[in-house]
Amino acid sequence: MDASHVSPVAARYPLDRPGDPDYRALVGRCREVLRDTGALALPGFLPPALVREVRSHARAAMPGGYRMSGRYNPYSEDLSAGDDLSLPPDHPARLRLPASHLSLAGDLLPADSVLYRLHRDPSVCRFLADALESPALYPVTDPLGGVNVLVYEPGNANGWHFDSVSFVVSLMLQNASEGGCYEYIPWMRSDADENLAEVARRMRSPDLPDGVHRITLDPGTLFLFKGRHTLHRVTRVMGDRNRIIAILSYHRTPGWQVSEGTRLALYGRVA
Repeated sequence: MDASHVSPVAARYPLDRPGDPDYRALVGRCREVLRDTGALALPGFLPPALVREVRSHARAAMPGGYRMSGRYNPYSEDLSAGDDLSLPPDHPARLRLPASHLSLAGDLLPADSVLYRLHRDPSVCRFLADALESPALYPVTDPLGGVNVLVYEPGNANGWHFDSVSFVVSLMLQNASEGGCYEYIPWMRSDADENLAEVARRMRSPDLPDGVHRITLDPGTLFLFKGRHTLHRVTRVMGDRNRIIAILSYHRTPGWQVSEGTRLALYGRVA
């Protein structure tokens, strides 16, 4: 069989057998964890040899990447041009933390990369929809934002923030030698309660330990995260090894594309 048609997912995950009891048990465990904490790690989802292949592609693409750097509020708004003076000074929308990394748009990666195979694999799409309790999920086909890689170099970090999307799917490729830890506070806010006072407290004192969950993502781990209501961050990378993580984007609408404004903000270009 053509390698491009073989699922890259490790055999320990029975994604190709949706009627199997093991598959149903896996989905049940995933749903339970996501309902509880909004964060699910699936270690060894991609075999080590394929992780090394993707990592080499990412390293080769780094010269063409876009360096993002700024100070953002927890709603991922860049406040470098000023803030909303109509809000109280202690409103979290006026509080800022640094964020920086190197963004590698999808078109910098080889078209036959295993990342694209993983992203488009029908069994992966079905599994993600089942785990996230969605009727269906489709791979985002945008050439820049459907698949991309974030590289956190020494000194880079991503301060406390919420996501603007309901879920994010990522694949860890390389841990930093020191720092670069993923931390989160489950269900910090809800649609009914923004919990502004607590969000502001975290922004003013970002290293407060109470309520913080920390998760270690080894290379090859697939990570499902519901960040719209969960405050989260990546701590500052230190040492001499970059933190490298791939983002696989999905949507409930087939053929969905990233807006030009989002492309410009994330990749420094629209095409």
